[in-house]
Amino acid sequence: MFGRASIDESVNFLAINLHGTLLMRAPPQGRLVVVPPASVVLVSGGASASICAGRGEHLVTAVSWASSASPVLTAWMRDRSPPDCQGRAVACQPLRPHLALAAVRLEEARAAGGAEPLLLSAIEELATRLLLSEDELQLASLPPGLPDALRDVTGKVREQPTARWPLGLAADAAGYSAFYFSRVFRSLVGYGFKEFVDRCRTEIAVQKLCTTMDTVAAIAAASGFGTPHSLRLSVLEYLGLLPSEFRAAPEGT
Repeated sequence: MFGRASIDESVNFLAINLHGTLLMRAPPQGRLVVVPPASVVLVSGGASASICAGRGEHLVTAVSWASSASPVLTAWMRDRSPPDCQGRAVACQPLRPHLALAAVRLEEARAAGGAEPLLLSAIEELATRLLLSEDELQLASLPPGLPDALRDVTGKVREQPTARWPLGLAADAAGYSAFYFSRVFRSLVGYGFKEFVDRCRTEIAVQKLCTTMDTVAAIAAASGFGTPHSLRLSVLEYLGLLPSEFRAAPEGT
């Protein structure tokens, strides 16, 4: 599903994407921003972006605010014009713990009704963090406090996701039996080790789909997938989109 959104210059827009995937293509030069589940996205005032919604259900909680309501933040955002932030009209980051805390404060302030200082403080923190960081796609999120053995193995997978990662090899690296490793990993992370590897590979593949014109077959090979079909299934499962749809998203103006 395609659409287009234009934001008035006097208004800014902040959204927490809870479920479903959005593609937002915005200036400059038609930059494509992937907004996966569990992420925060900022759309600055005056932006015009095309939007593609992935398949399945979507759940987004959003807030807009007048630029005049937060003059310090507005002036700072204006000062962060090119080249500092590459003129980003749209910025997106995973809902990591430090962002999650600010997002909770945002929701609490909204629920309180009329708690404008609390609302603006959460908005300012989220917007500042988004614009100080590069856009990042994160599908293989991990909970804090993992045992050192699991943290070491997952770190190695992140460094070399295209390598072969059979369960037995990962278990040996962690010093566990395959059965115990599989059970502990699933209980702590929320999904299996094989899915973690697939998610890491999908991150690489999607980044290449967004930033190169390589064929799907070449991207599948470079991302550790055996076949283009495996890549298509993985992207569809985790983002609700087909590889071709990343390149079919209309240009932002």
